[in-house]
Amino acid sequence: YKKTVLAIEQIPWLKKVHTFGKIVIYEVKNPKDHFWSLNRGMTIDYQFVKPTQYIVTVKNAKRGDVLVFAESFDPNWLASNGAFSIKSTRVEKNLNGFVLPKDGSYTVKVFYQPQKLVNMGLIISGITFVGIFFYLIRFKKR
Repeated sequence: YKKTVLAIEQIPWLKKVHTFGKIVIYEVKNPKDHFWSLNRGMTIDYQFVKPTQYIVTVKNAKRGDVLVFAESFDPNWLASNGAFSIKSTRVEKNLNGFVLPKDGSYTVKVFYQPQKLVNMGLIISGITFVGIFFYLIRFKKR
């Protein structure tokens, strides 16, 4: 136990806050939000829609700014708003980043592309289930 606590205390981004007996509470120093940028002038607001989709509003963005999405890097994340689509690139310690293509304020939908296939599969499965259900009812009546 003591060895583990000493090892945790060596992590530079953690700060010991309080202890309750053997329970030690830490907090992350300078935590960042789910979406952030190095451009201090840009403001970012986001809305969680579902685990595979977010609506992100950026204000005062400059062309070339990087919108960082704090999820493990996966090239299948896409930021899109109709006028442009941006594929995710690897930034900051294996996170997703989107290089913004234009200046200004706008809204983008950040979503995980393979989820479209999952949704299509659910629809096909549902239609198949209903079809088999009605087929069995009809077959049973004979």
